[in-house]
Amino acid sequence: MEKYRVIFQVNEEDPFRVNLVLNNIRNLIADLGEENLEIELVAYSIGVKMFFKNSHYADIISSLLKKEVIFAACFKYLKFS
Repeated sequence: MEKYRVIFQVNEEDPFRVNLVLNNIRNLIADLGEENLEIELVAYSIGVKMFFKNSHYADIISSLLKKEVIFAACFKYLKFS
């Protein structure tokens, strides 16, 4: 069986939206099985903050990395405060 290939994107740091995307990824894996999926989450603009080690999402991202979800950041130089 050919794998489903899915790309998600995050371009903001709104907790509701970020959690929505992360939960959608987890639900998709639960429904279809990680062996049937190739999932990538691309964050850009301020959304890349979700990848920081001290973010609220670090544990969820770590668990999804173990399920071979690909995480990519696309950004120009940004000054984070």
